[in-house]
Amino acid sequence: MFDVICYRLKGHLQYQSEVVPAGTPVNQAIENIQNVEETLRFTGYSNEGEAKEFIKKFHSDSSQ
Repeated sequence: MFDVICYRLKGHLQYQSEVVPAGTPVNQAIENIQNVEETLRFTGYSNEGEAKEFIKKFHSDSSQ
């Protein structure tokens, strides 16, 4: 199982996203956690491909 962690860095409007094994702590998934303003976690993807498709849709929806 995989999770998607979406996060926004301080001073930025766009979200960045990471596909991680389910249950991975946010501070392990994001390199510069001290610069993160907001995080969102989406869970329950059975494979990495599903998670990446979600990321494409998430970024497409958030740019409208």
